[in-house]
Amino acid sequence: MAASPGSFGRAVTGFGMVLLWGVWMMFERTAMTRKIGFLMPALAFMLITLCSVNVAAANEPPGYIFVAGWYKDLGLQRAYNEAVVPVLREFGYERSVMGTPGVNLRVVEGDWTPRMTLLIKFPSEERAKAFWWSDAYQQVKQIRMPVSAVDIVQVEGVDGVVPLLNAESAYLVFLAEIKDRPAFEADYLRSAPAVVKQHGGRFLVSASRADLELLEGEFGNMRLAIVEFASAAALRGFWDSAEYQRLAAIRRGTGKWSVVEIMPRPAR
Repeated sequence: MAASPGSFGRAVTGFGMVLLWGVWMMFERTAMTRKIGFLMPALAFMLITLCSVNVAAANEPPGYIFVAGWYKDLGLQRAYNEAVVPVLREFGYERSVMGTPGVNLRVVEGDWTPRMTLLIKFPSEERAKAFWWSDAYQQVKQIRMPVSAVDIVQVEGVDGVVPLLNAESAYLVFLAEIKDRPAFEADYLRSAPAVVKQHGGRFLVSASRADLELLEGEFGNMRLAIVEFASAAALRGFWDSAEYQRLAAIRRGTGKWSVVEIMPRPAR
């Protein structure tokens, strides 16, 4: 199993402390101890501070920008895509996953019918916001504005979850207008994560409307959840399982729900 960013940071800190202790022991055996001993507390403080900063950065939850909508002009969409990639990379863009109806996106529940969805990952919520509000992106955005009809939100990812976002992973996107919050929280939300985990899935996003920053378009009073699975088979096993179908019946009674699945894109 790959080490998490947090465990890597702690390992760096531990290695640094061991290294510092080794240096100290080396000098303790020489006459130089009396000459440089006063420097050791300062060196220790600097090392611990630097390692602590690395650990804090490694543990920071990712930031996401979620897009749903469509483009009226594919030519301008291609021009926009070419222009936006360098700006995305400038702000630390890492990976993304796109869903397209008829290719790898299917509505499995509800009446939400997006013509395209896009989930873009940044190292942190701060970097996602910095990208969006940058002068560079605001200029590039003008390419698509006359031909795009999109709803865009920015949201912080679930703490401690490092997404796959690779060619094999699959996703369920839940949009919900909750009507019965007590039933949703007590009867569904407490139990669903365990069933997701049982089938190898994990929540990348689990956000109420208050947690979502609307960047463009409309989003109503909707809750957003995005669940990642390692494969299409794992997603299907979860969705079709008796455990989840029992919970899904409870979920549907708590509000108005739409669910879409995003499968791996077919090989070209």
